[in-house]
Amino acid sequence: MINNNKKDLKIEYFVEYTNELERDQDFRNIKKLPRITDLETAISRMFLLRKQNKHNIAIGYEISDTNTNKLVIGDDAWELEYHTDTSKEDKLQTKISKQAETITELHNELELIKSFLIKYNALDRFNKEMKGW
Repeated sequence: MINNNKKDLKIEYFVEYTNELERDQDFRNIKKLPRITDLETAISRMFLLRKQNKHNIAIGYEISDTNTNKLVIGDDAWELEYHTDTSKEDKLQTKISKQAETITELHNELELIKSFLIKYNALDRFNKEMKGW
């Protein structure tokens, strides 16, 4: 609870999700996780839900005046199952870069083999022609 100029404010965090791909029009299939005490907990629970392949994941907060029970401000983020964290992206990018290097090395090796075969075939023909003189 926050005391701000004679207003007692409380912050409530939430994490919501559905098991189905679509939200019901009346929002009956939305499930809310209990005991979200801070933003860090909300984010870690969001990642757990993503690992469990849940849908329509949302996190947010609401700040309300405890005296009047009126909402002061709130914010949320929806469809978080589609967003990736940067550490995973960085790991994937590193893996892609290593694969690209391997492909380039294999391509260069293939080009060397091709040039060798071309040179070998050309040398063989040259030798045959020289015998015929």
